[in-house]
Amino acid sequence: VYSDATKGWIVKSAANETATALTDVPAAYNIDYLLVAGGGGGGNNDGGGGGAGGLLESTISAIDAGNTLTVTIGSGGNGAVVGGYQSFPGSNSTIASAAITTITAIGGGAGKTNYTSNGDGGSGGGGKASSLQTGGSGEAGPPRQGNDGGDGTSSGYAGGGGGGAGAAGSNGSASGGGDGGVGATTTIISTSNASSSSIGEIVSSSLYFAGGGGAGEETVSGNAFGSGGYGGGGDGNSEANAENGTPNTGGGGGGAGFTGSHFNAGNGGSGVCILRIPNASYSGTTTGSPNVYTEGSDTVLVFKNNGTYTT
Repeated sequence: VYSDATKGWIVKSAANETATALTDVPAAYNIDYLLVAGGGGGGNNDGGGGGAGGLLESTISAIDAGNTLTVTIGSGGNGAVVGGYQSFPGSNSTIASAAITTITAIGGGAGKTNYTSNGDGGSGGGGKASSLQTGGSGEAGPPRQGNDGGDGTSSGYAGGGGGGAGAAGSNGSASGGGDGGVGATTTIISTSNASSSSIGEIVSSSLYFAGGGGAGEETVSGNAFGSGGYGGGGDGNSEANAENGTPNTGGGGGGAGFTGSHFNAGNGGSGVCILRIPNASYSGTTTGSPNVYTEGSDTVLVFKNNGTYTT
């Protein structure tokens, strides 16, 4: 059968030939995927926590053999530093091929600070304490990739927590900075293999990705910063530099407060891509050195850096 100019003549079936002379065309198959973008950087000077990178989990249906999926992993955005006061969103992660519509997870929104007014992203960055108080918006889709950042407040000069894939960031309050929103759980890979690859965050036997960054504050005693959300979100801080989002989770960076001195906010964590492929269909053709695991009847690929898989 003549297919097209690229593939030319292909054999659908054969008769009266030796077993090695002609073979049937491989059947199309499904690939499950989890794609997470880079998390946003946190804000300082009572800025908000960084929003988590956008998270997408679905299936590429009935893809033919011989197509190349190109995976691009988004980096985390830089948090605001002393003297700079500008935070940055995370970068997008993508799966692209001529055979599919490009799949794009959107980078997490930056935590708002003096020079960062737009906190929108995969999940929204948290709002600032005294101005730009409204948290950024998460990507509503369809499909939804994340949730909104929490609002900042002048009461306690507390920033809002960054949004997570599983929940919105908490608002800042007179009690302290808002917590980052919790990330989303997945079973696309076992927790033991996730641990071996240093991806995600395991909490009580559940695997989380894309948690929002916690926020800092200014006037509350006892360093009442917000905690990062499960899924790699960095903790805020007000008496030291805030915590970075965990690499290969898409977690947002923590926001920094002010207690007589300025501090650096946390950077967002980089993203990740996981592909789950039936063993019988797995080609074994990859670039970028992904981690490869066999789990029951499936092969699982973990891309922490850019690479490809040929179906």
